[in-house]
Amino acid sequence: MSEKTKIDEIYKLLGKNTALIPIKEGTKKVSLKTWKDLTLEQTLEVQFQEKLCKASNIGVLQGSRSNNLCSIDLDDDELVEEFLIHNPRFKETLITKGSRGANLWFRALGVCPRVKLEGWGEIRGEGAYTLIRGIHPSGIEYSFINEIQPLSIAFEKIKLPPFGVKNSPPNLYVSESVSESVTTSISYNYITSNDSSPLSRIKALNESEKRFEEWKTTTAPHIIKNYETYIERDSDMDFSIRNHELIRHTTVLYTMVGTDMAEQLVRAFYRINKPFFQADIHQHMKEFSSHYEALQKSYLGGLPKEELEFYQVLPPLLQDTFRICRDLASFEDENYSPPLFHLSYQELANRIGIRCQEAQRLMKKLKSVGFVSMMKKGQRYKAGRRSKASVWKWNYSIPITQEAL
Repeated sequence: MSEKTKIDEIYKLLGKNTALIPIKEGTKKVSLKTWKDLTLEQTLEVQFQEKLCKASNIGVLQGSRSNNLCSIDLDDDELVEEFLIHNPRFKETLITKGSRGANLWFRALGVCPRVKLEGWGEIRGEGAYTLIRGIHPSGIEYSFINEIQPLSIAFEKIKLPPFGVKNSPPNLYVSESVSESVTTSISYNYITSNDSSPLSRIKALNESEKRFEEWKTTTAPHIIKNYETYIERDSDMDFSIRNHELIRHTTVLYTMVGTDMAEQLVRAFYRINKPFFQADIHQHMKEFSSHYEALQKSYLGGLPKEELEFYQVLPPLLQDTFRICRDLASFEDENYSPPLFHLSYQELANRIGIRCQEAQRLMKKLKSVGFVSMMKKGQRYKAGRRSKASVWKWNYSIPITQEAL
């Protein structure tokens, strides 16, 4: 069966109003860095459809971009059976299977959040994605257990485990892992306050804006730039998603900035948005540390042997440099394709929180052991001449290939 035929079959089952995305071969990771910003219309364009046909694995964006299509990911077969006992309607819906457990698909009547079901799996709602075709990292091919159209059901009608505990969907807030490859111990919780009213949200937003302006007056310019680039520009705070934003931002920061810088930015995130949080700063940072450790384990597990052995003996600042460079080399931008990337010493220094001279020494060390090569030297700013970042090449394996784009 051709890849185009497989894509057509998915559309026939789910409808053309479904946003499909290419997944890296043998993984659960999206091939495109900008997948969070994709629209349904963009995924239906000819060029994007060609990428889908070349991709080994196919995923589905969950939530509003796919006509409210969502899935319930359960971790093993016994959990599937128990879930179906308490939710018999899901016996008549699309069910797919990878290595173990299953994904039960449904169309949400209304908003469906992402919910981590500790010990069970998760509900993949708005902002998530789920694989539907291809090869699981274990080598097993994804299959259809129930090849029928997804049922339609309101999120609050789904009985959530642990069964026997009263659900409270209207006041549910969610803390969960954004990356499919990461498992954390954070679970969904119940709240009883009425702080999610529009008036309360406006007051909290106004207070957060005031705190942001005050914070900027006492903070170094490079930290402000990092916050605006990696957090503030892509943040939409609300009472229902406060912990979701913490986990989402932590995931992004892991490969974008150094470890110490990530911690500073997450502390600032709490300080600025404190009106939205119930937990204190200690609990906030505990959740950050827990997720960051989970990301570290996932990252190490995804490195090829030769890179893993090298990475583990590096001092912390070189590990930061390694992650930043490898991430930049993994994705295509408007000027360069993998494994090429552009990066100035000053930009690296800003991302880690060190002096420019130290950043230059770190890149020279990576270069001296053969992990990166300088393809084109950058130029410093001078009157009448713009600065240019150096062009580098990552010399070892990278997460995606040209064919996957």
